[in-house]
Amino acid sequence: MAFDAIRHLTARRVPQILGIYLGASWILIEFVSFLVDRFALSPHLINLCLVVLGAMIPTVFLLAYFHGAPGPNEWATAEKIGIPVNLLAVAGLAALVFSDKPLGATTETLILETEEGETIERVVAKSEFRKRLITFNFQNETGDTELDWLQSAISLALLLDLEQDPFVDVTGYKGLQERLERSGFPNGVGMPLTLQTSIAEDSHSDYFVSGSFTVEADSLTVNASLYETQRQRLMAESSVSGAEAMEIVDRLSVQLRRDLEIPERHIEDLRDQRVADLLTESPEAFKLQMIAYNELMVKRDWISALEYLERAVQVDPTSAFAQYQLAFVYLLTGQKEKADSAALLAMQHLYRFPERWQYDFKYLYYEVIEPHPEKRFAVAKMKAELFPDDVDAHSLLASEYSNRHLRDKAIAEYENILRIDPSQYEYLRSIGYRYMEAGEFGKSRDYLQRYADAVPNNYAPFNALGDLYAEMGEHERARFYHERALIIASDNVQVMNDLATALYNLGELDESLEQHLAALDAARTVTERADAHWALSYHYHARGQLRKAVEHKELEWGLREDYLPANIVLAEIKLRSLELYANAGLADQALEIIRDAERRLEPPFNGFIPLAYLDLYLAMEDADRAEAALADARSWVERTGWGWFRADLLAGEGRIHELRGDYEEAIDSYREALKLTPTDVRLNRSIGRCLRQLGRLEEAEEQLLINLKRTPYNSRTHYQLARVYADMGDRARSQQHLAAASRVLENADPECEVAQEVRVMLAELEGSETST
Repeated sequence: MAFDAIRHLTARRVPQILGIYLGASWILIEFVSFLVDRFALSPHLINLCLVVLGAMIPTVFLLAYFHGAPGPNEWATAEKIGIPVNLLAVAGLAALVFSDKPLGATTETLILETEEGETIERVVAKSEFRKRLITFNFQNETGDTELDWLQSAISLALLLDLEQDPFVDVTGYKGLQERLERSGFPNGVGMPLTLQTSIAEDSHSDYFVSGSFTVEADSLTVNASLYETQRQRLMAESSVSGAEAMEIVDRLSVQLRRDLEIPERHIEDLRDQRVADLLTESPEAFKLQMIAYNELMVKRDWISALEYLERAVQVDPTSAFAQYQLAFVYLLTGQKEKADSAALLAMQHLYRFPERWQYDFKYLYYEVIEPHPEKRFAVAKMKAELFPDDVDAHSLLASEYSNRHLRDKAIAEYENILRIDPSQYEYLRSIGYRYMEAGEFGKSRDYLQRYADAVPNNYAPFNALGDLYAEMGEHERARFYHERALIIASDNVQVMNDLATALYNLGELDESLEQHLAALDAARTVTERADAHWALSYHYHARGQLRKAVEHKELEWGLREDYLPANIVLAEIKLRSLELYANAGLADQALEIIRDAERRLEPPFNGFIPLAYLDLYLAMEDADRAEAALADARSWVERTGWGWFRADLLAGEGRIHELRGDYEEAIDSYREALKLTPTDVRLNRSIGRCLRQLGRLEEAEEQLLINLKRTPYNSRTHYQLARVYADMGDRARSQQHLAAASRVLENADPECEVAQEVRVMLAELEGSETST
């Protein structure tokens, strides 16, 4: 029976026709593969051909069966039904499998304008076809610690080499060094596979590379393992040997791209510069700048890094990477002229960088070497246009928009990131915070809740929701979310300090202090310890314990200098903390800190000096000298384009008017500042003070209550409300707020001015009550 069936099919030439069909299908697939490879088309086209041609076999069989034999044949019922059904099934299957797959070109052509106004054309890869990859350090298995520098050098050189390929996106990870230190792997080697996978997941990398190296008979062998992140699956292993590290990385880079299934024709056609072309032809200069990089990123030894970089550029002055690092180390260590020279040499040899890095360097050049706000913005905008699917490029442009207080445009860039890669959930938080800053709490809550729903085992969205409810003045709910975050990350110093703030706002002042101290005990890294001391200083300042506040502030400064250049600590941290010194009766010490900054700081960081004078003179209530400092600070902000200081300058202007008794002008300035930072309730308190002076008591009360809702145990706000109610003749409510302020300030230092004012006013009210 089976034999008869086979003979029947053979007579109708079904096997021959099916064989011809399969052969033709194979030829077609090979042709499509050629087109995909030759013209950079979507590789999904090959799979589409396989699915369609395979699914069409029933139709071919029916046609062969009923029409394969010689002579005329009638259309059978089976054909009339089977073929349309099969064709519909093929169409449905193709739609089901490939509806979300891009089937066109893998690249697109862009025409753009540079920051100098020149028009350029670039071909870039579409995001769907880019491979996101993170590289980890390679472990030294030679037993020779003198070769430890290669651990990060191989990884960095590989990253730099892969950056040239538009189909490879080598991802960074903000806070990687901090995480490595917390995990006990400060050098980034020897990590378990699970930790590498977790870091790759958090950096949204589809793949990660790690490995090791050995030396035998003067031959260096680098072993690399490529893993798929989602399944923690080993995809490929490579082993490359040679006499010189840069040449080995060149070969390893090509092999990794093949392992990532990047089209062979693209690999062959790519203008793939050698690592030596990108960095330096000199093995000695390569070693020196790689050691310097490790000194900067791991050891945070700026002086040692400076020595290695100076030696590197002596060996090869054309190394843009070494000159780039050197320029910024000079700048951060207060050597501006040398920084300018090194940066100019880096710019002259910028062609050695991969194109993405060229834009990053130009952005920093126009930010801190030769500040030019418009060119800096143009570079950020151009990078986002040139690399439309680059998450970091859109994030950079968003920060530029935020700096210019263009909040809606910043949010649009974050939305672009989520369109490019919906798994970049942390940008839901970024959008949530932008809406929070604008006072649009409903929209903020929506985005933060989406973030929490997307990553329910991550502490960050719950901590962010805690921040939101604190801004809304719903402190019990803020506490709930911070506690929920702490359940997930029980030793997270930031969360512990945020919970301490929530406790403070609920009136649990002693418990708040205990929580801050627990955060200090839990701190493992120098950054965490510095953050813990900052939080303690803020707590003691709020409670009028100014000596302890200064003590913890100075402990913070000392720790910051363990991982930041001393000049950066001086400019961006010390000089922004001097109001505390004035409040503590240490104005002379504050002035000495500023004079030290005048001796040490160079542009652009010397612009923090007039800001420091402004803060100090306002705290000393010296309006004339504050006004002079304000003019200098404004000039610096306009020169640098660092717009996030504009609200501070408007608030300073308002305070100067207030000190001079020009309360209407003061209110105008404070309201202008409030437009830039709508949730800065300190401005509401300032407006309330001025309104009270103008006798507009109900309006003053309204502004002060806005502040009090956000900071219900703020002694300064309670004192101002006490004065408003006293002016209204409401002694009971005035005493109620003075009692609240007294509770906060019960252990305040004698020199705490607000504590003195509260005591005086209480005595006056009690005295007037007695006389009555």
